[in-house]
Amino acid sequence: MCIVKMRIFLIPVFLLLAISSFGSWRDKISDFCNQKEDKVGLSWLKISQGARGVAIGDGYLSVVSDPTAMWWNPTGIVRSDGLRVSFTHTQHFMEMRNEFFGVSNKRGYNAYGIAVSGLCVNEIELRSELQDSLGEFSAYDFMLIGSYARSFGKDFNMGWSLKGIYEQIYIYSALGWLIDLGASYNPYPGVWVAGTLSNLGPKIKFENKKFKTPFAWKLGVSYNWNKLLISIGTNKYKDTILRGGLGIEYKISPNFELRAGYSIRSEYKSESISAGFGVNWSGLSLDYAFKPYGLGLGVAHILTITK
Repeated sequence: MCIVKMRIFLIPVFLLLAISSFGSWRDKISDFCNQKEDKVGLSWLKISQGARGVAIGDGYLSVVSDPTAMWWNPTGIVRSDGLRVSFTHTQHFMEMRNEFFGVSNKRGYNAYGIAVSGLCVNEIELRSELQDSLGEFSAYDFMLIGSYARSFGKDFNMGWSLKGIYEQIYIYSALGWLIDLGASYNPYPGVWVAGTLSNLGPKIKFENKKFKTPFAWKLGVSYNWNKLLISIGTNKYKDTILRGGLGIEYKISPNFELRAGYSIRSEYKSESISAGFGVNWSGLSLDYAFKPYGLGLGVAHILTITK
């Protein structure tokens, strides 16, 4: 009888502890999702590579199998056979240009890749402390990537990328290195789950100051059913809030695909949607995507050719 009474007394105590603990964890999760750190540099590392990935959004890291995987998720290079070559040209607003060239090769259970990417911004106005015009200057960002991935059976892959970073703004420059780690898993036919830890590494020294790298964790899930591909993804950079995205790709014919994506909970009101298409013929793929920006910034056009 005493034991029964004790149990009756302990039930509300445990409920109160559980509710209190849930509230604490809820606050911690909320803080994590909305916290933004300062003194983070190399923001250009957040620019997505490849027209297909831009078109369907953040969930692409669970879909990618071409050389742009070296930016999205290094395990992607082991999901295609043989030698693959990919080139991407991106024309951003304000005359910013981004180029990406990558080569990957899979042999047996192993895959290797190398890629180079560069961002160029010209005609930036230079002013003195008194706001007098001193002419114009340019900014350049370069990245060299080496990747390795391995399959552990048919359903699980792991990989990593080592990135060499160089940034130059006017007469100032910075040099450093970063590492990406990735994994992908195929639990059911047509379903892929993937995750990455991106931009792991030491602070980057820019002249006399050190800046944190834009470390990020990313998760993606995709489902390929018949002619329809649906992808969902989320990412959290050190200096941004948690964001997510939904992407859809529909294969109209064996040689033509339509794509669209939508960013969920983006802190940037200037970007939310994306769209594009893909044409495939005799092993050659031509992909195009456009991403409109609000606030009068214009549209980004992305073109990718993959063999």
